[in-house]
Amino acid sequence: MYAKVGDRLIQKKLLGRGERHGVIIELRGDGGKPPYIVRWDDGSQAWYVPNTDLPVEVRPSRDRR
Repeated sequence: MYAKVGDRLIQKKLLGRGERHGVIIELRGDGGKPPYIVRWDDGSQAWYVPNTDLPVEVRPSRDRR
């Protein structure tokens, strides 16, 4: 998994909850690899490390299209 600052992160179904959406605001891994700091759409911020049990999608920011 590789990303850039500004990319959208979409975490698929999470234990009975719907999708979770956020923006990657900081990269902590080398060359775009995780972990990331994500600002979720609910306003919270957190470290994000992908988990093989939860599907995730990274979409390029609109600035990169």
